[in-house]
Amino acid sequence: DGVMGRTIVITKDSGFPDAVVWNPWVSKARALSDLPDASFRRFVCVEVGAVRKPVTVRAGAEWEGAQTLCVKRPKLPPE
Repeated sequence: DGVMGRTIVITKDSGFPDAVVWNPWVSKARALSDLPDASFRRFVCVEVGAVRKPVTVRAGAEWEGAQTLCVKRPKLPPE
């Protein structure tokens, strides 16, 4: 986080071997109600996923995946 000096940590907890970085770009950003139209130029989305080897869940079966998102405050210098 270049503004507040925070560290953003994304942890692939289980079920997700890959990470995906994407941006909605112009037309899709306009379709997102919580995103100002020109904001696509200042951010990326980073998510975990199963991209290289997609997961197939058969009828009646279960699958679980998890991710943890954490924002850590910057360490302040000792006084």
